Amino acid sequence: MRSSVRLAGVVVLTLAVIVAVMAVTTKRGAAHTTNTAAPATTARHSTAAATPTPAPSATSSPTATPAPTPTPGITVSQTTQSIDVNGATRQYLVVSPSSTTAESLPIVVVLGGIQASVQLELSRDGLVPLVQAGAAELIYPVGYNESWNAGGCCGDAAYTGVDDPTFITALVATVDPGHNVPIYLVGYSNGGRLAYTLACGNPSLFDAYAIVKAVPLTPCAAQAPINILQIAATDDWEVPYQPGDSGDVWPPVTEQVGLLQQSNGCDPPSTTTVTGSLTYQTWVSCAQGTRLAFATYADGSQHLWPAGDAATPNAADVIERFFGMS
Repeated sequence: MRSSVRLAGVVVLTLAVIVAVMAVTTKRGAAHTTNTAAPATTARHSTAAATPTPAPSATSSPTATPAPTPTPGITVSQTTQSIDVNGATRQYLVVSPSSTTAESLPIVVVLGGIQASVQLELSRDGLVPLVQAGAAELIYPVGYNESWNAGGCCGDAAYTGVDDPTFITALVATVDPGHNVPIYLVGYSNGGRLAYTLACGNPSLFDAYAIVKAVPLTPCAAQAPINILQIAATDDWEVPYQPGDSGDVWPPVTEQVGLLQQSNGCDPPSTTTVTGSLTYQTWVSCAQGTRLAFATYADGSQHLWPAGDAATPNAADVIERFFGMS
């Protein structure tokens, strides 16, 4: 009898041990399953962190003067056209709103920087929103081996003596015969030098000029009052901002603006505004009702196209406002 009781006790004890072991094993299994799921969640978070949200482009980032709002239903078309200039075939890209009558829109001709393709210039200058809003047509002339001859500068165009002033003059007559719509010229860096060659030598060719990070080969005053905007940066390593600054060209920007003020017959500046790192100085009391503006970026942009930031308008915003398009 005692043996039976003793045996029953052993069985009960054994069963208790088995139950306890199973409970511990189940708990460990549950803990292992939880720990396995946790790394998977962490991995998903890591993947998300490794794929950053694309940064807004210069045209879509918040600015003090927002770009024109695209008009629903308007798409942008690009076509390459050719003209003959003194026996040479020259090309230009037309960027226009496909659902708007382009013949009635203002035209903005853009001369890009050296060693920049038309598509590169198109992507960095932030002017396409004008087309998307149905506010303008853009034209990008194609430089000779991505350069412009501004009368002694620069690149292959100058070395081979390409007649770029005649090309741009013929282009204007082709795209705006009879001068039926406003037509404006934007020139950046090497393209800005050619823009100055045209502004000083043939000021009536365009209704207004915007020069970005460039000065003429020699100090020049326009032969007649013109509407002109000069954009510069105090830290530009290529174009000196004022006398004594380092740079590879001459004259300094401030001296050239002074010459423009004199040739335009402008009174002292009527307004000076500061928006972020941009100081905007404008003269409105100039001869024949013309306007002169001087936009200076204080830092950060060097010789690059001024992209602006949340507090500072980019160069496209400044140009559009000067041209009266925004």
